[in-house]
Amino acid sequence: MLPDINLLPEKHKERQWLYYSFLTSVALIVIAFGILAYFYFQVTKDLDKLTTQYNQDYEQNMALEKQLSDLTKAKGKDKQTAVEFIQSYQLHTSKLIEELTALLPENAYLSEYEYTLTNVTIQTQFETLSAASSYVKHLDDSKYVYDTAITKVEAFSAYESEENQNNQKVNYDVIPRYDVQLTFKPNKEVLLEGANNE
Repeated sequence: MLPDINLLPEKHKERQWLYYSFLTSVALIVIAFGILAYFYFQVTKDLDKLTTQYNQDYEQNMALEKQLSDLTKAKGKDKQTAVEFIQSYQLHTSKLIEELTALLPENAYLSEYEYTLTNVTIQTQFETLSAASSYVKHLDDSKYVYDTAITKVEAFSAYESEENQNNQKVNYDVIPRYDVQLTFKPNKEVLLEGANNE
């Protein structure tokens, strides 16, 4: 058999390499375009979302600013209304003090006075316990006061001094006194009527 000798170079191998390199290049270009297209559409989509979110936030911000402006105006009106209400609701407690001192029996004194929004506490001095109970009854009958209660009673000598305590001398002419603490609720409606009638 005769050997097949071909001295010409094989052209199909070179063409095959060019063919594969062309296919690879086209595939890389298609992949690159695909990646670029994906990123373009993703960025466009994100940009649309951000634009929509920005518009919503802007509208919400404008609505909140309007509410804040309305609230500030209303708050100013509310403050003015509150001030007017407080000014119209001034209680002149001097009327109450006048009533408390007018009801005291002879030789009794009002020594302390404390007024809170709900209660009044007074410290009084009486010669006898019956004078203290009579004062409580007069307070209960007063239109300025209700729920009167005695919270503390202490006995003391009006003219006690350190000299008498040291020498153990007792003066039998001195009348013992009672320090009485009372609490009650002021009748604000009556006090307010009195203030408005002035």
